[in-house]
Amino acid sequence: MDEERDESTICIVESVTDLYAMERSGVFRGKYHVLQGKLSPIRGVGPEQLNFSTLSKRLENDLLKEIILALGNDMEGEATCHYIKEEIIGEKEVQVSRIGFGLPSGAGITYADETTLKNALEGRKNIATEI
Repeated sequence: MDEERDESTICIVESVTDLYAMERSGVFRGKYHVLQGKLSPIRGVGPEQLNFSTLSKRLENDLLKEIILALGNDMEGEATCHYIKEEIIGEKEVQVSRIGFGLPSGAGITYADETTLKNALEGRKNIATEI
């Protein structure tokens, strides 16, 4: 275990591959929780097949202040985020956030699909606060 990690924040990812991608960014210094998939009734993946029991135990940590949901922006990712928020976190006193989605760096809007453009618009930031 890396003792230098911030125990007040947990980033929930679908797979170890996603964890490595987040680590490559060098931005996140909290702890991770790997679900080992996402909910998909069509594929027969329910809550029992995912790593939710360990997540529930980790929520008992008094130091925990934020959970970051870093799951894909597809139907299964949305369903999994909703399940985590409603069934796992519930009424616990912890901030829940979701990673932003939008246009990749260097990409234009011409060939972006509707969902990507919608998320890019909804996730916009006030540039006055960033300058």
